[in-house]
Amino acid sequence: MQYNTALGFVVCGLGLLLAQIRNIKGAKVFGSIGLAIGLLTLIEYFFGLDLKIDQLFMDHYITVATSHPGRMAPNTALCFFLTSVAILFSTKKIQKN
Repeated sequence: MQYNTALGFVVCGLGLLLAQIRNIKGAKVFGSIGLAIGLLTLIEYFFGLDLKIDQLFMDHYITVATSHPGRMAPNTALCFFLTSVAILFSTKKIQKN
């Protein structure tokens, strides 16, 4: 698993947990971080850019059969993006109640 993928799982998981216990500020923070990770990775894929977020926290030494060393798969990035959007929308619903 790529480092950014693991980071995305932790961030989105914390965002979901905080939304569940109605900690709106924390859920917004972690939801926004997950949104940024997913969106920036999707931008890298769609526009063929290298925004240097793939090796931001860790130098990747395994480059066997990968198109972009250190980059999470595009379907994973889309899932993190959509999960983060759901977290942010849930905080709006929690605020109304």
